[in-house]
Amino acid sequence: MSDLVSLTDLKTFLEISVSTDDALLTDLLEHAEGLFEASTGRKSVPFTAAATARSEVKDGTGSTMLYLDYAIADVTSISLGFDSSDFVETLDPDDADVVVWGVGSRIIQRVDGGRFGSAGSPRYVTVVYNHQADLPQEAQIAIKRLVSQVYRQRGSEDATREEIGNYTRTLSKLMDTDPIWEAAVTANRRMALA
Repeated sequence: MSDLVSLTDLKTFLEISVSTDDALLTDLLEHAEGLFEASTGRKSVPFTAAATARSEVKDGTGSTMLYLDYAIADVTSISLGFDSSDFVETLDPDDADVVVWGVGSRIIQRVDGGRFGSAGSPRYVTVVYNHQADLPQEAQIAIKRLVSQVYRQRGSEDATREEIGNYTRTLSKLMDTDPIWEAAVTANRRMALA
């Protein structure tokens, strides 16, 4: 199911009011969003709406910092264990003398002198938290443009390029030559944090 662009928004963009091609448009939307997530390094952590009670199990790195997948709205619990289901330590996420985190950040930091995993200490960290929406607005127009170009070129799948006056476009490189797509990918590329 598409999260970044709804079928209704896409149909409005394409000025389509009938439902004849809804299945095709939905399929194209899912593929375009998949391409966007792959291009931004977000296949394993897809863009999503805000949610509550997300549980993430992280492998502690021996650092005082722990990086979550999404921007924090609120942290409910932090538990550590030698495996992901056997907790031996629970941290109070509201005690600023133990851990600190900020709304909108993906980082939780231990300030009590402890670490998130290290030799001989609990290695797995389970964090339950509410997270903010991660739906970049600039990606929406890029995805709509890509889907509309593919949708409008159907029936000419054998064509390798199209010419309109002095303008020539290679159809196999729609994403690579679209400055809006490139800008949206660059702005939303996930960088490694740890």
